[in-house]
Amino acid sequence: FTVTRQAEPNDLILISSKFYRMFPDNFNIVRMPARAPVSSEVVSFIDGAIVAQLMGTAIRTTVPGFKDPSYEVSFTTLTPNLPNPGDTFFRIELRKPGNQSQQLPLNTNDERTTGFRLVENVLLRVQRLPSNEAPPMAEVDVEIVIDPKSTVPEEFLLMAPPMFNFTEDCLVRGGETDEIASCTRIQDEPATGRAQALLKASGGGLSKPSDYVVIRIMTPA
Repeated sequence: FTVTRQAEPNDLILISSKFYRMFPDNFNIVRMPARAPVSSEVVSFIDGAIVAQLMGTAIRTTVPGFKDPSYEVSFTTLTPNLPNPGDTFFRIELRKPGNQSQQLPLNTNDERTTGFRLVENVLLRVQRLPSNEAPPMAEVDVEIVIDPKSTVPEEFLLMAPPMFNFTEDCLVRGGETDEIASCTRIQDEPATGRAQALLKASGGGLSKPSDYVVIRIMTPA
């Protein structure tokens, strides 16, 4: 972050978010690009807010149009179950000490900094209609259903159950809108030896649940 008004030693830096829980562990501020330490001490933290006091180093202003100096702050946080960064925002403010209700901040981002892209639990289902049964030692076609949730992935790594395999060119049907472009057998997973295949989405990635994508697998004995 950068500031337009200098914050002096004893001034406060406040970081808050409605959905993240913040802890004082490993709280650290550095001035970029040299990563010079900015001494500070956490004075309070509760759920979605943490406040630290600058101890002996000022946070200097940055001339409009420039990025030097800029600052980086890090701390420990408990992330929410909101993978889409647009669903969460961070507020960063620099303030003078004293009664906070009677003063305006020195600097604020007006809570416009979005959260982080978190790992999403993508839905994956493989089925062979109508009875989900298949003969042994055969090449069979199965439908694969992928719901990317809030993500837009471009590739999918499939790992088969033990003893199952994929055909070399394993895509039979790319979906109602050809949302899957290819399915290719790749090298086995090194640790377990299980077969793997790489699915590639069309265009800029899969943005909605797949619709009747069919791949070809090989059943064990």
